[in-house]
Amino acid sequence: RAEPLHAIASRYRTEERYQLGYQFAQRAAEIPFPETDSLFVFSDIYAWRALDELAVCASRLGKHPEAFEACRRLLAGSAISDNDRKRIAGNRDWSVPAMLEAVAHPGRGFILKHLRSA
Repeated sequence: RAEPLHAIASRYRTEERYQLGYQFAQRAAEIPFPETDSLFVFSDIYAWRALDELAVCASRLGKHPEAFEACRRLLAGSAISDNDRKRIAGNRDWSVPAMLEAVAHPGRGFILKHLRSA
């Protein structure tokens, strides 16, 4: 079930432990809605909240293309409130400059990453 994984991901995100949050959110977002279960099923976690946690953690980890795509998928859905839609659009837009920089200077991130690890 995705509910406990989402709760763990959310907790790690609020503690700014984004790598752990990302890992739990990624797994939660992969789990399909449990058609045969009826107790304590939170449909919003399956519909969008797990993917939202994944998008936030991905953006904070510098995984901007993944964060952007997750936000795009979320915004294409209809299950999100106006307030959440605005927040998700803001998160999507936050990844755009980093993605433009990567396109404008291909290889720069690769070089900097390897210089730092040397």
